[in-house]
Amino acid sequence: MDGVYVSELSQLKSLPAGVTLCSLKDASVKDPERLQKLWALDTDSNDVFLALNRALATEGIFIEVANGIHCETLIHIIHYNSPQSAQAIASPRHVLWLGKHAQAHVVEPFIAWD
Repeated sequence: MDGVYVSELSQLKSLPAGVTLCSLKDASVKDPERLQKLWALDTDSNDVFLALNRALATEGIFIEVANGIHCETLIHIIHYNSPQSAQAIASPRHVLWLGKHAQAHVVEPFIAWD
């Protein structure tokens, strides 16, 4: 909500074993070295949109699907901007980490109220 992951609004029980979903902040606390290696991969990019996202992102979602796991459950990331945030910009940065031979389906709609 408003660019921040709210675990209370999430329904994670339907995700199979081998699928992890948490806030990017929680993932960085659990395994900071892993995410530092990931961020290092895109530092040489000349993509201006990537640079803008990297500069503005304060939160996001971390999804990991372990080796060989086929997640049949649709992962639905709903971005909801409340009326209170109408004048703000939300720039979440998500990480989808798929293991070898892993599969997942992710849908990411954006909803804003006038």
